[in-house]
Amino acid sequence: MRIYLSAMKKNCEKLPKGVIIKNTVITGIVVTSGIAGGLAAGIILGKMLSTKAYTFDAPIDTGLETDFSALMERYNAEPNAANFKPSEIANISWLRFAEETHTHTVAHCTVSAAIVKQKVCSHDVRDGDRWYSESVFYSSIKKGGFRFYQDDNNVFRYTASNPTADCTATWSKDTEYGYTKAEFEEAWGKTLDRPVIYIISDKTVISESIETVDNKWIVELELNPNKANERYARQMISMSNLEQPPSFQLLHLTFKIDQNFNLEQVKIHEKYTVYVVGKNESDATNVIDFYHNSTETIPDLETDYVY
Repeated sequence: MRIYLSAMKKNCEKLPKGVIIKNTVITGIVVTSGIAGGLAAGIILGKMLSTKAYTFDAPIDTGLETDFSALMERYNAEPNAANFKPSEIANISWLRFAEETHTHTVAHCTVSAAIVKQKVCSHDVRDGDRWYSESVFYSSIKKGGFRFYQDDNNVFRYTASNPTADCTATWSKDTEYGYTKAEFEEAWGKTLDRPVIYIISDKTVISESIETVDNKWIVELELNPNKANERYARQMISMSNLEQPPSFQLLHLTFKIDQNFNLEQVKIHEKYTVYVVGKNESDATNVIDFYHNSTETIPDLETDYVY
C-alpha cells in the first residue's frame, strides 16, 4: 500500500504557528473528540463570519499534567493496581498503549445540538514509527473531515471532499498542509502519538472510582471540564476556526481496562458551548475502541477505511 510521507516532505507548504485552516467550512456548533488520536469534528451552521481564529497567548499548560515518568517508574517497579488511584490506572493504560508499535483505534460519536445531530467516525493507526489519524463527520447541515499522517518530525494534513453517511470521503494531495510536530501540538493540542487528549491528574480530577466487571476494571472519572480540556480546546479552535475558546460544562470518562493494564475502551460524555452565530450548546457521546497487536496498515489517500 502506497504511503505518501516521504514524498510529501519536499512539497509541503509549512504553516506558521497559530495557523488558520484555509477551507471554506468550519464554523462549529459542536466539536467532539475523535479516537485515540483525539481528533475533533464539527457541525456547521454556515460559512465563516471571520477569517481569523482565536490564538492562545501562552503555550499548553503542561503543569496541569501528571508526572508521567514518575508514574511509570512506580508502575514498572510494582505493577499492582492496589498501589494506584483509579485516575492513575487510567493514565497508565493509555501510556502503555502509546508504547506499543502496532495498534489501531476506532471511534463512533454522536453530537446533539438544538437543530441537528452529527455523526462522527474516527480511525487511528500506529505502524512502527508512523502514525495516521482520520475523522469524518456527517449531518444534514454539514459534511467534512480530515486526515493526518505523522512521521518522526512532521505532521501532514488533508481535507476531505464528498464525505458520505458511511464515513467515506475523497482525499486529494492538493489539500496538503505540513507542520512540525511542535507546531502541530501547539495548534491542535497533541501529536498523533499521544492516544488521549484529555488531561487526567490530581489538578483535574473531581471524582474517581473503580470496580471490577467481568474481570475488567471500569474506571469512572469526573474531570474539571475546563482544566482537563486545556489541550482539547486548541483542537476545537483549529478544527472549527473559532473566534473564542469554547466553554465546557461536563466531562466524564469511562475507561475499560483489563487486569494487565491494557486499555480496551474509553467512553466520553461531554457538554460544551461554542459561540458561532450566537450561543450554541452541544451534548456529545463518543466510544473509542483500542486494539493491540494490530495488523492494520496506514492507508494511502486513495483508500477508504470501512467503519
